[in-house]
Amino acid sequence: MIKCIIFDLGGVFVSDAPIYYVNKLTDFTEVLEFAGVSKEDSEKLWDKHWLKLKLGQESIDLFWHDFYKLINNNINLDKIKELYNSKIILDRQVFDFAKKLKTNYKLLALANESKSGIKLKIDKFKLNTLFEKIYCSADLNMAKPNKDIFNYVINDSNLDVNEILFIDNQIKNVNAAKSLGIKSVLFVNLEQLKKDLVLLSINIS
Repeated sequence: MIKCIIFDLGGVFVSDAPIYYVNKLTDFTEVLEFAGVSKEDSEKLWDKHWLKLKLGQESIDLFWHDFYKLINNNINLDKIKELYNSKIILDRQVFDFAKKLKTNYKLLALANESKSGIKLKIDKFKLNTLFEKIYCSADLNMAKPNKDIFNYVINDSNLDVNEILFIDNQIKNVNAAKSLGIKSVLFVNLEQLKKDLVLLSINIS
């Protein structure tokens, strides 16, 4: 019987982090247009820093330092950061749906996120009012889809794998959880999620 649901955050509850990212929640390309930086250059720069950011091995300040070198005008870096942060948006429908699940299930979050990114999202959207605990890859120095991070959460939560359901928007993370015997669902959108949860006999009312 499922007792605990572990949610990914980026791409499920909130905007994903990459500065060139576009989805139904947000469009970070306005930041690039404002700064006069190409998508290709920003993507290369993000790829250079993201691994260390999500493993807690460097500060976001190093990314912004390099990003500013790409700017060919006199725009203040703080203005660019402010615009970027404003594009990090909560999917209120997913949040409200999860609040209903909370009445019957323990809710945890497991996110590949930088230390500054997770703090911003927790503070901005009061995520700690929804989740009993939020596990951040940068704090744990390990990230999905590495199985170590799933084992850590399983042990820390004192739950059996048969009591856990994992929800993530990246198939590689879903497959990693499944390989450990964790029931897992690939998040595409809220309506699809509801259908998948009903098939797993999860109480969604």
